[in-house]
Amino acid sequence: AQWEASGRELWVSDGTSAGTVLLKDIVPGRHFVGQELSCDFFGCEVVDVYAPNSSDPSTFATLGNRMVFSAESVDAGRELWVTDGTRAGTVLVKDIFPGGSSDPRSLVQVGDRVLFSANTRDSDRELWVSDGTPQGTAMLKDIAPGAGEVGSSSPSWLTRVGGRLFFSADTPAYGTELWVSDGASAGTVLVKDIASGPTSTSPLSLAQVGDRLFFTADTPESGRELWVSDGTPGGTNLAADIVPLAVGSDPLDLTAFGERVLFSAFHPAYGRELWSSDGTPQGTTLVRDIG
Repeated sequence: AQWEASGRELWVSDGTSAGTVLLKDIVPGRHFVGQELSCDFFGCEVVDVYAPNSSDPSTFATLGNRMVFSAESVDAGRELWVTDGTRAGTVLVKDIFPGGSSDPRSLVQVGDRVLFSANTRDSDRELWVSDGTPQGTAMLKDIAPGAGEVGSSSPSWLTRVGGRLFFSADTPAYGTELWVSDGASAGTVLVKDIASGPTSTSPLSLAQVGDRLFFTADTPESGRELWVSDGTPGGTNLAADIVPLAVGSDPLDLTAFGERVLFSAFHPAYGRELWSSDGTPQGTTLVRDIG
């Protein structure tokens, strides 16, 4: 929350006005932002203008009876923090990137730990795991070893399905494809090289529906269409080629609805409308041509 006295900081609420309070001012004080002309009845003068410092907490994930989140501090930059709902229990978990910012993103609770992407000097952005303690916070797997653009797998669209985490990641050998992790390094693997070799299908809009994952992928044969996966190569397939050939229906906003997924898709006959799918070609249909 943003407050004039403390900037954007971490707050806590029990649902009442009296119980809604600043939990911790992680970055106290104010900083100089410039000068402005201040005028009153007696004349004008140039005055210094200051604004409150902010840790700007974001990307929250529950971890048992605690909460982990990303926050910025003067000493550590943007790093992983944890809170138990008390001021004393709101602390930096680990300075993952000393001298820089690891910028934790996409925190997702899987079992008794949180998986997320983070950036370091040696490995750039890769998949990390934390139990909320310094010793339990480490890189899960260096999917694209090395530094620089080639050495960053840039995990994105982190999505939990049951006890596993699905995500999109980039490697020199496979391009950007679908990966899955059970929380262990050995269990963090490519699901399927949908477009063989370094060609990327760039999975997007990952959505959990029951015990399956729906997502969109862009292939040379079909364009960007709806796909479904159970986490195995054989169970990762094109759900439906809504617009045949390489045009693609470009599905967006995938949302679970029971055992089906609802989404918007483009078709030359209907424009962009509401569609539904159970993961099979015959079960992927236009809900209604609203316009």
